[in-house]
Amino acid sequence: MARRFNCTLCDRNTYTGNIGSTSCQNCGVGAYSHLGFSTCVSCGATAATNANVELYNGGLQGFHLADEVMVGWTGLGVGDEWKVGVTGPLGGSSNVLYDDADGGVVSATVELAFEGMMSLVLRGFGKVDGLEAAGGTASIALLLSMDWITFQEVLLVDLDVSQDGAWQYVEEVFHPSHNQIGKKALVELRSSGGGGSSVHWSGVGLFNSPAMSCGCTDGFYMNLDTPNCRTCTPQPSCRSTHAACYRCPAGHKCAAGVIQTCGNGLYSWGGSRDCEGCEVGWVCENGLTLPCASDGSIEVNGACVACPSGHNCRNGVKKICPVGKYSKGGEGREGKQCINCPPGRYAGNLGSMECTPCQVGKSSGHGHEDCYECGDGASTTSEGEFPCRS
Repeated sequence: MARRFNCTLCDRNTYTGNIGSTSCQNCGVGAYSHLGFSTCVSCGATAATNANVELYNGGLQGFHLADEVMVGWTGLGVGDEWKVGVTGPLGGSSNVLYDDADGGVVSATVELAFEGMMSLVLRGFGKVDGLEAAGGTASIALLLSMDWITFQEVLLVDLDVSQDGAWQYVEEVFHPSHNQIGKKALVELRSSGGGGSSVHWSGVGLFNSPAMSCGCTDGFYMNLDTPNCRTCTPQPSCRSTHAACYRCPAGHKCAAGVIQTCGNGLYSWGGSRDCEGCEVGWVCENGLTLPCASDGSIEVNGACVACPSGHNCRNGVKKICPVGKYSKGGEGREGKQCINCPPGRYAGNLGSMECTPCQVGKSSGHGHEDCYECGDGASTTSEGEFPCRS
């Protein structure tokens, strides 16, 4: 399921199996899903034993080169072509790359989306015809972008050329280190052979490991960099068996054993599978949230700013001053609160920043929205009233 026309991929551990869905459902206990799944997969299933094509759709923390995303390949020779709608390794129609195996590399550069250290699996299907007799080889190679080098080979998975004419599934587990977390990867389909031989490829991708997906409950993530993992021998083969689940920290969301930072305008107190939208009057940054000052400031576009004139500001939210009251805005008592107009002045409009003096011959009490007429020749007024201007 691709992101098109504002349709959004279901997140990991969620799914939707209906066309025109308005939301995604959570996977049940003992099941998981990757990005964009239409069903959930049992934690006991493996790609080698389960014929559910959903195991290969979506590339959580990686990529998936199949179906509509089979684009951007380079190195295609005259005999190489995409065969669309042929019978795939799991039955039904799929897209398959055919290589005449004269030798060479077919490659594609793909974007990555994984964060932090986690177990990944390079998976794919391949079928060889006549390659063993020709003394040829076929393999899938994964290269990651590095700080000091454009790409570095980190995985190489070979097809068994003796399995002539049959689809075979291959996979290799990968535990990336901190300096291998790049933004791009280069996947290469390599082959060498002689005339009359050929190789077919399908469903190649880099996926989050099912052991990771089911190793921790929601709100927790799998830490592969524990002391046991750093000191064991050989590395890194023991990491997944010695890893432990840790509570998701504040500013992050954790599901399917993976930890991710909350995006802009979102926050998390920790121990959550999802991030929440920033509350009114609060500011969210780097997944953390704080309220604006209890009075004197408000939240505007993700920042706390001074209270505007004509308003009362508390807990990051502004309220317009009613008639008979005023506020100058900014700092200080008169800037934070709506204050009653003093005697002899009035505020007849909502949101006044100052009070207007009464005309000669008129006066007002505290918090009045208008002035009243004074008595004829009176310099003082009766109880409850204030002197009139003369």
